[in-house]
Amino acid sequence: MKTASVIEGEVAIFAAKEKDKGVVVLLVASKDERIRRETQKIHAPEFVALKELEERDREVAKITKRLYGVDISKLPPFDVAINTERIPPEKIVKIISLLHEKEKTEKA
Repeated sequence: MKTASVIEGEVAIFAAKEKDKGVVVLLVASKDERIRRETQKIHAPEFVALKELEERDREVAKITKRLYGVDISKLPPFDVAINTERIPPEKIVKIISLLHEKEKTEKA
């Protein structure tokens, strides 16, 4: 029985490179929303949160370029992107579950 796993952060970029990668989903939000969330998470001023996000984004872009040889802003290694500002978490879980089930049945 194959189980679903959710891998997030930089490690997910490495996992996506595997041949039998499953469905790779990118969760996106606007820069303003990401700054707001980061500010709440780290309890710091917006300019600190912005700096953290920009640094993280540069690192992800660098890793993606090294692993895939692509500019993540032009050709991301994702199967689906979901806007987390428009779609609530419970619907995101359902979407990912449906994608996982479809993939499972196609491989069976």
